[in-house]
Order: sequence, then C-alpha cells, then structure tokens
Amino acid sequence: MSQPSLRKRQRTTYTIDPFEGHDLLEGDALSERDSNLSEGNETEDEYSGNSAASADGNSDGQINSEDSDRENSEDPEYRVEGGTAQDGTRSRRRRVHLLEDENRPAESPENSYKGHPKNPRYRDRGNYSHKGKRDRLTDYFGRDTKDLIDAMRCRDKWCDNPTIPTRYADERGSGGLAYSFFYSQEQRDYEATEGWAWYIEGGGRDRLRRRQKTRNLTDKEGSLYLPKPESESHRVLLGPKDAQKLVLVGAGKAIGLRDSWGEADDMTREPTSQKDKTQESQRDGWIFNISAKVLCMDWLPSQPSGTQYLALGTVLLAGGKDDTYSMGKIVSEGLGEITPSPAFAPAPPKSNCLQIWSFAVSVEPGKQVFDLNEPPRLYLGICTDWGDIKHFKWCPTQSLKAVENADGMVSFGLLAAIWGDGKLRVLDVQHREGRDIPAYVKYEKAAFEIEGQDTIFTCLAWLSNNLIAVGCANGFVAIFDLQHDPEAVPIPFFYQPLHQTYVLSIVSGYPSRSHLIITSSMDGYTRLTDIHAPQTDSLLSLRSRFGSHALAWCDPVQGVLIGEESDNTRVYPVRRFFSASSCVRHDGTVYCLAVGTAHPVVLGAGTDGDVIITNPLRRTVNLRLCHFQQTWFKHEYSPKSGGISRITEGYAPEKTSLSYTQSGRDVWMVEDGAVLVTIFEERSAVTQVCWNPNISFGGVAAAAMGSGLVRVEDLAI
Repeated sequence: MSQPSLRKRQRTTYTIDPFEGHDLLEGDALSERDSNLSEGNETEDEYSGNSAASADGNSDGQINSEDSDRENSEDPEYRVEGGTAQDGTRSRRRRVHLLEDENRPAESPENSYKGHPKNPRYRDRGNYSHKGKRDRLTDYFGRDTKDLIDAMRCRDKWCDNPTIPTRYADERGSGGLAYSFFYSQEQRDYEATEGWAWYIEGGGRDRLRRRQKTRNLTDKEGSLYLPKPESESHRVLLGPKDAQKLVLVGAGKAIGLRDSWGEADDMTREPTSQKDKTQESQRDGWIFNISAKVLCMDWLPSQPSGTQYLALGTVLLAGGKDDTYSMGKIVSEGLGEITPSPAFAPAPPKSNCLQIWSFAVSVEPGKQVFDLNEPPRLYLGICTDWGDIKHFKWCPTQSLKAVENADGMVSFGLLAAIWGDGKLRVLDVQHREGRDIPAYVKYEKAAFEIEGQDTIFTCLAWLSNNLIAVGCANGFVAIFDLQHDPEAVPIPFFYQPLHQTYVLSIVSGYPSRSHLIITSSMDGYTRLTDIHAPQTDSLLSLRSRFGSHALAWCDPVQGVLIGEESDNTRVYPVRRFFSASSCVRHDGTVYCLAVGTAHPVVLGAGTDGDVIITNPLRRTVNLRLCHFQQTWFKHEYSPKSGGISRITEGYAPEKTSLSYTQSGRDVWMVEDGAVLVTIFEERSAVTQVCWNPNISFGGVAAAAMGSGLVRVEDLAI
C-alpha cells in the first residue's frame, strides 16, 4: 500500500477523463494517484463544486457534453461512479471499465472501443511496443545511424534461422552465408592490400623468413613426433537411434558419415526410390581418429576455394602417462630459483606435432562440397621441441600477393602459438603442393619469439594482421607488433594488469571492434577493455565462483558469448556489458564456444558431450521471439572393454527455457539444500569446436572429442 503524499496537490475538479489522448498519467503514476485518492488523503473540498476551473476548461465543474452522452448511454461496458450526495456535495466522478461478459456477442473490430484509434491505451500500447524495440536496439548497438542500419540488416538477414545456418538466401534476401554487415567491404579490401604493406613492400616477409629456421624430416623421423595411439583402432557406435552399428576407426584413419548412415538405412527402412534414399541418408562429413586430446583447433582462413585445411594441437589422452614431464623453474630477482605450481611455470622441452589435415573438395553446380570419395588425411606436420601446444590461432586475413613464392612454395599464412615453455612464437608456414603422403617439417627457430618477464604466456588473440594480444599467468595482458625488427628484443607497446591472477582466455572484437579485448581470469571476473584507454574504458562482469575458459566474439550481435558456472552461455553486448542475456542451456560445464564468420550461429559444447547449435541474434534483437536450440550430436564414452564411444544424432530443434525453474527443460537437483552437479566421464567431453571461416564453406563445423575422435560435417541446409 502506498504511503500518503505530503505534497500539496492542485485544487482542481477531476472529470471523467481530463487527460484523454495524453500519456502523462499512464502507468505507475496513474495507479499511485488512484491509490492515494482511494485512501482519503485529500480534503473534501478538492472534489466540491466550488473548486477551481477543471482541466477541460469547464469553470462550473460539470462534465462536458461528450462524456455526458457517454455516461447517459446504455453502454454495458462502462459504469460511471460518483455524483451528488445527499448533503449536496459532489464526489469524484470517473468511468470504470467493466469486465467482458462471456455470454455477450462479440462486436466487430470497427465498433469495438478497444480497437478504436481514439482509445489512448490502444495508441500508447503500440507506441510503447515500438519504443521498447527501439530502445533495445540503441542499448545494444548504439545510437549511431550506421550501427543501427548494420544491426537491422543483420536482423533481416539471419533472424529467420533459429538454429542451423542456410547455404543460400531466399527471394527476400533472408539467410545465406555472408560476412557481418559491421565488417564492410572497404575494410576487407584494405586489410587484404594496404594492411599487408608492412609484410610485402616493407620487407616484413623477408625479415621473418630469414630469422626462421626449418628442416624437412623423413616419414620415419616425423612419425616420432605424433602421439602414440593406445590401440590400433577405436570402437564407435554410429547410425540412427534404433539401428546403430559398431564401426572401427583406425588410428590416423577416417570414415564417412554417409556410408554408416546409408548402410543402417538399408537395414531398417523399406526400399524407396534412389533419389529419396540418397536424400535420407545424406551426411556430408567425416569422423577420423587422431588418438590424442585436442586442446586447440582452427581452420585455415586463407582458402576461399579448393582444398580446406584443419589444424589441431594435441596432448596425451586423459589418463595417459607422460614420462617426459617434470616441473619447471623460474628465476626471479630477489628470490632466486623457485619452483612454482605447474600452471605458472614453463614446461621442459618435449616433442610435439601440430597436425594439419586436408579435406578434398569437389565442385557441383552452384556450390563446393566435400569430395566424399577421398577421405581426409594428414597433410602437414609441424614438429617442434617446445612442449605441448597450449593455444594457437591463424592470422585472420591473408594477402593474395603473399600466397605464391618464387621457389614454388605456397604460404599457409602466419600462425601464432603458445607452447608449453610459455613463450609466444609466430611461424610463417609454407608447404609444397602435390604431395600424396604427409610432409613433416621441423621448426628449430621461430620467425618471431618472445618470452614473458617473470611469467609465462597463457592465451592469445589476433587484433589485426600484425598485432597479437597475449594473456599472462600474473594477470597482465601484453600486445606485440610484428612490424618490430625481429633481430631486436620485442617490447610490447601495451602491458597492463587487467586481472589479479592467471588469464584463462582472451578474445578481441575483430573484425569490427578490434580495439576491444575481452579477458577472463581465475579471479572470477571477465573484463572488457579498450586498448586506447585501458585505465578508464574498462568494465568488469559479475564475479563467478570459477573462471570461464569459453569465450567467443559474435560480430553480428556486437557482443561476446561467455560460458558461465550455471551451465548457461550468455551474451554480453559491448554497450551493455553489465547486463547479459542467456542464449544456450547445457547439461554440463561449458568447455568451448565457436561463432561462425559467415553467420551468427554459435556452437557450444562441454563436459556432457552435447554439441548445441543456436542463433543468439534472435534473442538479442527481440526477446519475444521463441528461442530454439538444437543438438548436433551427443558423444558418450565408456572405458570398459578397452574403451568404446557412442554418438547419437538426428535431434530436432526444441524450445528451451533459459531459467532454472520447474517449468524449464532441466532443473537443478537439490538435496538437503545443496545443488547436485553431474560428473561425466572425462573422455565423454567435447574439448573443441570451430566453424570454417571461409565464406564458401561457412556451414562446415568441426568438433573434437575427449576420446580422440574428430567430427567434421557440412551443416548448412
């Protein structure tokens, strides 16, 4: 109940609706005023006939003719309360809206008062709806006209795709694969030409390759750097739900999804036409076994057509024995030689191989698809003695002039990586085409190498084709410029303490907001920082109980997706970083996220083995749209009988409640006031997911599982 107001009210006579057509007293203000009046807080003469002129201009305090006619009419929808009391004083007169009678015949829309254009509530409701959408767009994307236009173009382009992206746009231009509208054609042309001037004309390529030292290895020598498989093959249950069959995937071998589904369809379905049978069992993808746990995975972005390449950084499978590992040491000024915990110390030298797999492509009318007659194979092995690969990323852009070299070698581009010794290295990767067997190249010295001062590097992100941001174990973030002379000691032009401890993950707002970096740390905070003014333009999210490793930038949404402790993935827009909205529900801890370059669809996976697809743009631009998410596949692992995996797929899109309520899809299990959390088999987890960044193959997704399997499939429809 509202408290009496002490403000002296204006002495005026209230008519039936003195502010008809105005929204001054709508909403909470009107409700509060009526509540105060009903409690008798005003004096009696405020409603007497001798008070001042009324709001509608009648000095005698009488109601106007229009309201009088409405009062005297026999309209069953309204009743007028008040009038002249027996003592001669006037009480307040107001029109009360009555509830509809279910037995009363319905009126036509043109005769109904609710739909009448003169009804102020009718008009205000429409204006409020448009105002809410407009305010939401400006809150998320800013008030700049260009940003709002780009946001609406992204909305019209992709909002009709609830989960899986479409390959082609319809007649209205909705759907299809394309760059974000925030990433203009002028910016792409500049990055491909003038952005690489330091590398081509400025001599950067010659300096980097002159410093880099490599040598070719034989097949026998290169195979020593590959992970040792626990068995010759891995058993997998594949196929439709009611007709799964057991297949063996050999170490370093691949099987086609279409073959396994086609044979299962032959056994369980009645004979149909060849055309229908091909459409039902069509699965454009592969599953191959690398016999190692994938820590990081990334498609080569400089392949707009032709063969596609997928790079994978691996470590031993969970539970495997590593006899070469021992705790490293750090020499600190004043403390001497200390032995910190393994996460904060460089690892000793250890052999490792970054694997690059090739996927052959065939050209069909109007599109390029995987050649299912030629399985993927290991194409190139980058062999090093710097320890396991913690994190790597390809440079997101590539100059057309830098592809072909005079000696016949073809450039893959620049690869930035952090190895187990905690150093940042950049490799200028080249290869020679036309090989039918894997090539192994030993990198003895990197083109660019830098070591942290009293710390190690933990993660990295490209800001442009020459700027790299790295997170450190001491909570600092450093940014290096590759244009720096590699012969001198590289010095970061940006080195700021953004967190209190270990930086878990870092992403940039590339391509449209490359000056923004988003970092997460073991201190429980996620921070948004503008590198132009890190001391003032910096925001923190709410603190979580543990740091989040899953971060992904979504350019059409202009925000970052973060996997949180509640097993949800939430969108944090850069203009409202303090306010987030959920977009994906998981059944386990979120382990990895990936957003497409050719669409806004996000892939999310975690410890439960589910890979979930959804479109966060729909929920960003309009909360009233039904939210859908779809499970691409589910991976389960059992260590019994030497280990076996089961992959189930064919899930339909489902409406999902994004809150933990009894009506939601999943409810937290609570026992004695404590929330119970499910612990899954470690090798059941999906450790990495990624989309192909090349527009022609933007619907191709890859997912690496803890059992050593990797699935690659073209999901675009």
